Amino acid sequence: MKIKLLALLVIFSLSLGMQSRAQQTDTYFPYPVVPDELNSLSGRCNYLVDHFWERCNLKQPFSSLDRLDKAFGDWISFMPYATTDTIFPAIDRFLTDVAKTGADNLSSIGKMAQKYIYCDSAEYYSEDLYLPFCRALANNKKLNKAERARYESQLKILESSGLGQRVPNFTLIAPDGSKINLDDVVASRVVIFFNDPDCFDCTLAKARLSADYNLNTLVNNGLVKVVSIYPDEPNDQWRAEAAHYPETWVVGALPNADEYFILDDMPVILYLDARHKVLGKNVNLDNLFLALRQINQQMQQ
Repeated sequence: MKIKLLALLVIFSLSLGMQSRAQQTDTYFPYPVVPDELNSLSGRCNYLVDHFWERCNLKQPFSSLDRLDKAFGDWISFMPYATTDTIFPAIDRFLTDVAKTGADNLSSIGKMAQKYIYCDSAEYYSEDLYLPFCRALANNKKLNKAERARYESQLKILESSGLGQRVPNFTLIAPDGSKINLDDVVASRVVIFFNDPDCFDCTLAKARLSADYNLNTLVNNGLVKVVSIYPDEPNDQWRAEAAHYPETWVVGALPNADEYFILDDMPVILYLDARHKVLGKNVNLDNLFLALRQINQQMQQ
């Protein structure tokens, strides 16, 4: 409550002082001034997000990308306090307007979006917010081929394994060479465990998963499925390792896994619901075990 109140005060002071600061050239163009009758945090932030670019002539600001970058960052900074029914239409409208000014300008906005909401150092990291930017750039045929391909790759990952997205029905190759469709894995919760036999941390994670009481109980009761995936072509080393995995696990290889998932730091764990929507990604094992313990306790009550 204290943090929210502080944020509210900051937003109020910003909005009340924006016009005068804009006239003093502290901002690249005049920012909107929130009407006094809007007195809730979300209401005021919704107004700022929705009307932010109205006094900006988008044909001019791209002449000073540094100042435009700052303005873009200011716009993004209000979004954590605004509501989705305002945020996403505002983003779509902005992207449509920018696209009309040329592919180069849209490319500049794409770089800003990555900086503020989709890189390791992003101040407001959010796959949901980045998705419409990524989709607009991936679908813009006027972008150069290499840049568009990069956004297409990002979009495929976001739409396949982003939070709230449904993981595609990819086909795994089992150690015996048979095929396993993800849609055939049915349970209230699904734990996807990407690992590699050459990865020491993967071996430790496998041991912890194999030994966890709550996970084993839920798996044995058919409420949870563990899907262990080797993100490469099947080989003898992996087959030998897979022979020692719990028999209750679904085990397979997915050679093109990196087209759907970010696997830079193994192991990688995803937590899915019954419809294979992503509830959590890059899940910490301790947090996973806590969630499973809570489910198990609820089942025993």
